[in-house]
Amino acid sequence: MKKLSYNLIGLFIFILVVYMSIGFALYKQDLGLNSNITLKKAGKLEITSAVIVTSECSNLANYTEPVIDGLNVTFKVTGSSNNFVATYLIDINNGSLYDYIYTDFAFNSSISTDTDKTAKIEAIITNNATNQEILPGEVLKSGESITLKVKINIETENANTEVDISGDVSSSQDNTGYILASLTPNSLDLRGENTVDCFKVSVANTFKYARVFNLYSSNENILLTDVNGNFVSTFNIGANETKEYDVCAKVADGSVFLNDTTTTIVVLKSNGIDNINVDELTISVDKDINASDKEIPEVGNVALSINESNTVVGEAVLTWDRIDEGGSPIVNYYILLYNNDTGDVTNYQTNSAVTTYNFSNLSAGNYYAKVYGEDEAGNIGSTYCDSATNENGYCSKSSVTLLKWEYTVTYNLSNLQHDDKTTTTEVAILNHSYETTLQLTNSNNYTLPLSVKITMGDVTLTSGTDYTYSSSSDIIVINKVTNDVTITASASSNCLIEGTKIMLADGSYKNIEDIRYDDLLMVFDHENGGVTYEYPIWVEEGKETTKYQRTTFSDGSILNTFGPHGVYSVDLKRYISVTDDDNFKVGTKIIKIDNTGNVSEVMVSKIETIYDNVKYYHVSSTRFHNIIANNFLTTDGTLITSNMFSFDDDLTWSDERDEFLKQNDLFHYEDWKEYFPQHIFKGFRMAEAKNIYNKGLLNIEVYYYMLSNLISNPIKDSEGNNLWMITTSDDNIVNKKDYLMKEGSYYTLKEPIDEFKFKYWYNTADGIKYLPGDQIEVIYGMHFIAVYDK
Repeated sequence: MKKLSYNLIGLFIFILVVYMSIGFALYKQDLGLNSNITLKKAGKLEITSAVIVTSECSNLANYTEPVIDGLNVTFKVTGSSNNFVATYLIDINNGSLYDYIYTDFAFNSSISTDTDKTAKIEAIITNNATNQEILPGEVLKSGESITLKVKINIETENANTEVDISGDVSSSQDNTGYILASLTPNSLDLRGENTVDCFKVSVANTFKYARVFNLYSSNENILLTDVNGNFVSTFNIGANETKEYDVCAKVADGSVFLNDTTTTIVVLKSNGIDNINVDELTISVDKDINASDKEIPEVGNVALSINESNTVVGEAVLTWDRIDEGGSPIVNYYILLYNNDTGDVTNYQTNSAVTTYNFSNLSAGNYYAKVYGEDEAGNIGSTYCDSATNENGYCSKSSVTLLKWEYTVTYNLSNLQHDDKTTTTEVAILNHSYETTLQLTNSNNYTLPLSVKITMGDVTLTSGTDYTYSSSSDIIVINKVTNDVTITASASSNCLIEGTKIMLADGSYKNIEDIRYDDLLMVFDHENGGVTYEYPIWVEEGKETTKYQRTTFSDGSILNTFGPHGVYSVDLKRYISVTDDDNFKVGTKIIKIDNTGNVSEVMVSKIETIYDNVKYYHVSSTRFHNIIANNFLTTDGTLITSNMFSFDDDLTWSDERDEFLKQNDLFHYEDWKEYFPQHIFKGFRMAEAKNIYNKGLLNIEVYYYMLSNLISNPIKDSEGNNLWMITTSDDNIVNKKDYLMKEGSYYTLKEPIDEFKFKYWYNTADGIKYLPGDQIEVIYGMHFIAVYDK
C-alpha cells in the first residue's frame, strides 16, 4: 500500500468583523496560524462533528473516522483505483460573540512515497442546507451553526493508495469593510430593435479581501445581461479595489407593457452585508396597444415561519406564490401581519415582484398574514382581504403560526448546580444547540450522575442522538432546541465502603462487595417490629473514590461511608444522613442490631475524612429498604423512601401509614413504567410515595430521575430474563439455582412441613398473608415465613 499526505488549508477560514466608519485605508495583519488555531478575540468557533457520507463516496476501499481539533479536521482514506472520491459532512458552530466571514481555501501537498511522484487533489465545499458552493463573504453569525459538505476528489498514480488529508488553517483579521455602488446612465432604451442597452456600475470594495457580489433587477420583466444578451449576475472585485463593470439590460420573453416606460431598481447582493439598492433605471419600452388587463393578481400558498437554517430572535419569513399566469407584471405586494394574541395589525410592502418578505424585531406570539398584489395595470386585491382564507385568491392568508424563538430550560437538580448558577431556569434559542455544565454543590460527598434525563416538550430525548453527556466531562450538549427543555439530574452518593459487613438472615456476615441478589438479608421490619428477612431489590455496582467518611462510635465500632448514607436516629425517630452536620454529629445516638435481632443504642464519638483509594457499594432490601451494616441499621442516603411515614418509639410505622392506605390514594405503575421496571416500582413501595407528594415534599421529576437511574442488574437466564429467589422458611437450601424463578411467572405456595397450628404464609416482600395453593406473580425476590398459633 502506498501512502500520500496532503494538507487541506483553510477548510473553513473566517475573519472577525468589527464595524467602523467607512474608508479605504487598509492594513494586513498575518496571524500565521497553524493546525492548532486561536483567532484573536474570536471566542469559541469550532468544528463540532465530521462524518463521512458513504453513499456519496466512490472507489473508496477504506477510511477511518475524522479527527477533530478546533478548526482542524484530519481525514484518512484509501482508494481502490487511481481516482476516488470521499465526501464528508462538517458541522461548524459559532459559539462566540462575533460574526465570522469565510474568505478562501487552497491546497498544498507533500508526497511521502518514491513511486507516486504526482498526485492531484481538489475539493468542492458546499453549504449542505442550500446545496450552494461556499463563496468568499459567506457569514456565520454569532450563535449560528453551518453544515458543510466537503467532496474531495483524489487522483494518484497507483491504485490502493492511502491518503491523509488534514486542515491547516491560516487567517487574517479585518477591521472595516463596506461595498459602495453607483450606476450611469439612469435611462435605457429597449424599444424596437434595441434588444439590449447597456450601462456602467461602479463598485468600491473596502474589505481587505476579494468579494463576490450579484446584481439583480427588481422588475421581473427586465433582465440584466452581458453585451450579447446572455444572462449575468455574478461579479468579482478585489480587496480594497474600485472597479467599473459593463452591464446590459433586455426585456424578458413574454413581457407585456401597458405603458411606454417601465422602471427597475438594480440591487446588489453580497454575503454578509445588507442588500444595496444601487439606483433606479427608467427604461423606454414598446407599449402593447392590444393589452387590456383587467384581472386582479391571484395569490396563494401563503406560509409564515421562522427561518430554520438561520434562527435569529425576532426574525421570521413570509412566502407566497403568484397563482395567475399571463397577467401584467407585479409592481407591489401588500402584507398585513396580524398578532393573533393581541389583535395588532402591521402593514408592509415589497415594492417589487419578489414573493418573500423577512420580518425582524417581532415579539413571541401567534401570528398570521394576509397578502395581496398590485400589477402594472393598476389591478389590486385590497378589497378582498376581509374575506380572505387560506385558499388561493385575490387576497390570501396564512395559517396561524406560533413564532417563538426563545425557549425555557428548566433544571431539576439534586445536589448539583449548572454553570456556577443555582437558578432553575435559563433561555435557549430555537434550532440552536444548548450547552451546560453540571457541577457538584458538595464535592466531598457526591459524584456526578452517570446519566441525566432531558425532556423537550413532551418527548424524552435520547442520549447520543439528541444530546451528549458524560460524567467525566460534566458537559451536556443538546443538539437542537425546538421546545421547552427540562434537565433532571441527581448527584450519585450514599454508599458503604468495601469491606463493610452485611448481616445475612442466618446471622452470619458477608462483605458488601460480595452481596448478590440471591443473598437473603436480615433487615428491620418497620411494620411489625423486630428483624425479618428480605432479598435485595437493588445491588449497586462498585465505584471508586479517593476519600470517604469514617465514623467511630462510643462502643469502638466503626462505619465507613461515602456520601450521605442513612442511619437511624434515636432522638429524631427517623433516618438521617451521615453528612447532615446539624443532626449527625458527636453525641448523636443511632440504632445498632446484633445478629440475634437485639436492638441497642450507640453514640457518635468521632467523625473524620479518610483519604484513600477505595471502592464503595450500596445494597437496598425489598420493601423496608434497610440493611444491617457493621451491625448498624442503615438505608439509602436520599431518605425519601425510607422516611415516607413517621415512626413510633419501637421503630415501627405510626398510624399515619394505616390512615393513608385507607384513603387508597396511591401512585400507579401505568404512570411510571416508561421510566423504570416493575420490580423497582413495587420493590421501593413507590405507590406509597403519593403520601409525601401530597404534602408537597416530593419533586416528581427528581424522584423519577433518582429511581430510573438505579443500576439494577438482577440474575438473568440465557435469554436475558430476570430471575429472582423465591424461598420459604421450610426450605433447606443447598443449591440456590434451584430456587430461581423467571420474572413474570407464578409461584404456587405449598403446604407447610408442620401443619399443626399453621395459620398462613407471610410474604416479607409485600407484607401480605397467603395460604397454600395461592399463586403469586414473581416480580422480585420473595421469602415466605410460616406463621403458627402460639
